Amino acid sequence: TAFGRYAVIPHLHEFIEAYPELQVQFITSDSMVDLVGEGVDVGLRIGTLTDSSLIARRLTAVKRVVAGAPAYFERHGIPQTPDDLVHHNCLRVSFETTINRWEFKGADGPRIMDVNGSLVVNDASLLYDAAIAGVGLIRAAQFLTWEALRDGRLIPVLQEYETEEGRSVFAVYPPGRHQAPKVRAFIDWLVERFVKNPPWAESLGALDGMS
Repeated sequence: TAFGRYAVIPHLHEFIEAYPELQVQFITSDSMVDLVGEGVDVGLRIGTLTDSSLIARRLTAVKRVVAGAPAYFERHGIPQTPDDLVHHNCLRVSFETTINRWEFKGADGPRIMDVNGSLVVNDASLLYDAAIAGVGLIRAAQFLTWEALRDGRLIPVLQEYETEEGRSVFAVYPPGRHQAPKVRAFIDWLVERFVKNPPWAESLGALDGMS
């Protein structure tokens, strides 16, 4: 849901303008959708793929960024190491199996921090909104946070402790469906937009220069 809302929808006009004869029906769901049974041409999935009957095209890795609003840091200070997170309000999502464990990778190897906070939500977009409002820190995917990082609504921290990726975003479709011109065109657009020219690449490059 978050990838569709924050990564795909803001750029979907490019595809629609290139193929005005097509009508796009864009559906979001937090549950697994039966693409064949429901007649869906292309699905976007994050994480480990369990349905081996589908063809998958990897679009991007899910790199996480720890960030907070300027107002939050004015009140609570900026964490300098993962150990400092025990003194901060770390916001979390309830659908993650390791909700209280944030993983980092520094020069001395991987680190796993047990974190706590005052807010747990079941929707990553709510977490994003709460962080911008100054409620606490989030550890969220770059595709969710890049615009707020670019314009200063969120500030990245602990950048030298690269967070573990572990998961990827895939475009999936049933065998044979790729032969349909509309499906092939959409897959090609997804590859061009998120494999070759991800919208957050320029933003993250600028952030790397800040570290």
